[in-house]
Amino acid sequence: MRAQGVSTDRFPAIGATHSPSTSVSEVRVAGDPDPVWKTYPVHGMEPGFIDGGALLFGQRAKGYETDAAILDAIRTQPNVAIADAFAIPADDDFGGNEDAFTLTGLSAEDEVFDPIAVELVDPVDGSTHTVTIIGVLDEKIGSLLGIYAAQPTIDAVYGRTAATSYYLALDDPDQAEGVAKEVEAALLANGVEATSIRDELEEGQKQSNGFLYIIQGFMGLGLVVGIAAVGVIASRSVVERRQQIGVLRALGFQRGAVALSFLIETAFVVGLGGLAGTALGLILARNLFTSDEVGSSEAGFVVPWAIIIVVAVFTNAPALLMTWLPARQAARIAPAEALRYE
Repeated sequence: MRAQGVSTDRFPAIGATHSPSTSVSEVRVAGDPDPVWKTYPVHGMEPGFIDGGALLFGQRAKGYETDAAILDAIRTQPNVAIADAFAIPADDDFGGNEDAFTLTGLSAEDEVFDPIAVELVDPVDGSTHTVTIIGVLDEKIGSLLGIYAAQPTIDAVYGRTAATSYYLALDDPDQAEGVAKEVEAALLANGVEATSIRDELEEGQKQSNGFLYIIQGFMGLGLVVGIAAVGVIASRSVVERRQQIGVLRALGFQRGAVALSFLIETAFVVGLGGLAGTALGLILARNLFTSDEVGSSEAGFVVPWAIIIVVAVFTNAPALLMTWLPARQAARIAPAEALRYE
């Protein structure tokens, strides 16, 4: 990259992983009652990747209380490995795949587990090698998929490398997309494909975001219908309370006071409904976010006050506007006309 004019001073850490296969390898949990070989990616980590990867773990094996202890074991102990969070069996078969490799006996609720022995097979000679899983990567590290061990451990099993991936840490992560294009252009002759991990994660989240947008669309449609209902109720209220309006006007209430009474009534109903809906929604969101089945126990629940305020403004303002027209109609009713048939 330096030879092609790419500045490498902005890379505080550089690491690499090597895969014995360009696709997946065959693995299985040792002692599994269903001893079927299943395909799963396997990678060897160079020291630069272990030291600069900022790896975090959601579950740790007994005897490895901290992330640093797991990484130190990867550096110094042979035949130890880590796995990604997708290897955790799905609860109640939700999103589960019986053909996928999973760490038998481990669940998402287990913060500490007994080390799990996993067998790797070399497809060339059929020999097997056992490694011990001592940590499961945190769900936040969604760009790493497979079983990872120190490179000497992987070399002892397969003895070859089919693909190599280099990881570059940036001083300014916001420049990831531009740097990826720059690196790919500089190393085009070498067949290098550079991608931004952030962009890959965002691309992978598009489906989930699309589902959320659909839900938001239905919620927005419900707000529109609710606002229209407020206007209908206000109009009916004017018709059904003509006598009361006439009495108020006969007692000396000005037109503005009559119209303001309808607006205050609507503001009270809409405001109370908004507060109740917001409170119940936040309680439900917090319980869902912090649950072990859905959320991450290490992530903090953040209330999107800005979005809530915007929604509240754009909900209450149209609701009051829908009430303003019936309120003006009520204010224009003459006392004699309102009391004529009563």
